[in-house]
Formats: sequence, structure tokens, C-alpha cells
Amino acid sequence: MEFYTKDGKRVNYTFFSKLGRFFHIVGSGDEGFVFKEGDRVLKIHHPIPLKSVLDEDTAVKLTKLNTQRVLLPGKENDSLLFDGDGNFVAYKSKYVKNLRIRNLLNLDSQRLKEEATLLKEDVLMLSNANILMDDLLFQNFVFHYGIYLVDVGSFRFIFDDVLSIYQQNMKELDRGLMEIMYYADRVLESDSWASIRKISQIYSYYLDSGYMNVVDFMNEEIKEDSLEKYLIKIR
Repeated sequence: MEFYTKDGKRVNYTFFSKLGRFFHIVGSGDEGFVFKEGDRVLKIHHPIPLKSVLDEDTAVKLTKLNTQRVLLPGKENDSLLFDGDGNFVAYKSKYVKNLRIRNLLNLDSQRLKEEATLLKEDVLMLSNANILMDDLLFQNFVFHYGIYLVDVGSFRFIFDDVLSIYQQNMKELDRGLMEIMYYADRVLESDSWASIRKISQIYSYYLDSGYMNVVDFMNEEIKEDSLEKYLIKIR
């Protein structure tokens, strides 16, 4: 498969073995396929994506930002790739191995709070750049002694008030963190309805607490040694 950098340099990739299997594929979805390439991943859009994908203008703006836990397209010359007609079709970002949700459950609670705070700081940076975030779903996070958002395909640059963008982005992060807690509890609970009830209870605590966002709530309310011990306490 042949791609081009913005300055016209040709980049070739072979993704199939002789048996016709994908090589080093690490994920796929409605937007495209994701391949591992050393310490980076390459996300290639489907020719006809099943949902909106990252556009070139937004991608260029993202390359100029320095986030800590939201993995954006890189700053290297080959981070944004185009087809022979000049259409933006792929991008590269940092690779983080997913150690799964159990890794987060066992993480020291202080580290957990620091990770959530880093995500909040990233939200502020993205909001100040007029980037609206979307799809902060559980499947778009990886856990490696921290919390990393790896799919920014639904992000887009918009002309709007920065405060309004920040408020929308924080609501999206709130949803993502609550969903993460749900799936973390599913490791502990055999009954999915028990987890739903528990997370609903936690969310009610949050709404009644007066905190501005879920990150602030976590920082103050999780006093146990780990997320696992906190979730076990909520019965």
C-alpha cells in the first residue's frame, strides 16, 4: 500500500503476509484499521468509513499540541499520510501497550487520581485550541499504569466559545470515566446489573456532591488504596 507525506515523499507498507493475513494489526473499527509500527501505530481510514473520521485540518492542528494522556497524531514528517490524489487517509500516533482494565484496578489510588487529572489538563489544552472531543468510550482507552485515550478520530476543530467547548469536553470525559469504572467493576462483579446499580449509585453521589466534574469528585472521594478497594466498598 502506497502513501505520501505532505511534502510528497512516498511511503510504502506491506500489511499482508503470503497467507493474506493482516500483519501487526492491533485494532479495527468503523473508521479504519490500526497497525503497530515500532513505537507508533498507523491508523488507516476505510475507503468508505462507517462514521466520520479525523479531517486534515483538525489533524494538522492536533500535531501542534503537546498532550500527556490523549495520544494525538505525532509531529514527525510522516505522521499524516495522503493517497496519490492528495486525500488525507491515515495518521500515526504513539503506541501504548494495553494491559487491560485489571491494571487500572490495581493502580495506587494516588496514581489513579494523577492520571485522571492529566486527562483533565489535556481536555483544557484541547478546548483552548477549539477542539471538540467525542467518542470517549471505554474501548477507546488503554491502560498501562495510567489511562490513555488512543482514538481521536471523532475530534474536530470548531468555531465556538472556548468555555462552551471545555464544558462539552468535560462532560464527555465525565462519561468516559464513569464508563471505565463500570467496566472495572464488571471484573469484580459476576452480575452486570449489580455493576449498573453500583455505578448509578456512584454517579448519584457525584451529582449530589457539588463537584464540577468527575475528576474533582474522584480526587476527593476515593480514599481507598486502589480503585478495586473503592468499588468493593460501594455495596
